Amino acid sequence: MFAAMLLFLFSCGERKQGNEPLSLLGVQSILWSQYSAEAEALYLQGFNIASRITTDSAAISKDKRWAVVLDIDETVLDNSPFNVEMLRSGASYSEEIWAEWCEMRKAITIPGALEFTQLAAELGVEVFYVSNRKENLLDATLDNMLEFGFPFTDEAHVMLKKETSSKDARREAIRENYTILLLLGDNLGDFDGVFDERAHEYGKETVREFKEAFGTHFIMLPNPMYGSWQRGAFPEGMPEENEILEFLRGY
Repeated sequence: MFAAMLLFLFSCGERKQGNEPLSLLGVQSILWSQYSAEAEALYLQGFNIASRITTDSAAISKDKRWAVVLDIDETVLDNSPFNVEMLRSGASYSEEIWAEWCEMRKAITIPGALEFTQLAAELGVEVFYVSNRKENLLDATLDNMLEFGFPFTDEAHVMLKKETSSKDARREAIRENYTILLLLGDNLGDFDGVFDERAHEYGKETVREFKEAFGTHFIMLPNPMYGSWQRGAFPEGMPEENEILEFLRGY
């Protein structure tokens, strides 16, 4: 099963790099995302932890200008239907078909995301959404989020990609006026640019260095469909099927 998932992940690639048709072998990652109770539980677990931390911190330090920062795709909005349609059609990923999907404004919400952001707003904590969607998708993104009632859905709080995929500069711009209480995302780069380096143990060494931050400052959400970890595993690009199977650790 895991081998099949890997084949799908590498055929899909990261959204800015993928150029291969989705493989039927990878349908399990989408099935897990859409139908498993485990996925639902992990989302709710993450947002429950975030809610408790936000409630406690807002009550203790009312004088601070608190902010929480969330990614959008697979953190606030669920784009698995987009991957399903690519799978059905045999299409290859491109910026054009991704933009077409975003313009449709049909992404649904991730479990627990709306309730958490609304709670933060009620507590006086500002919510920022830092995403690597391109800026030309701002209107479509705002419309999609406003349909569900996400608070702070405006041009000042939805910060999309301009020139670089690194989110460090955008986070620093928020820190100029706010204390960031929590960062939530499905990719380690949603927390700090230091995690973009995957050369040492595929980035696991860096994760261990920041182990105290997970569950206290960083809230990691599940995403088996794509992510920066792919570059860490295969920096030269997708290998042949037999090479992937050899790469996997067995007994």
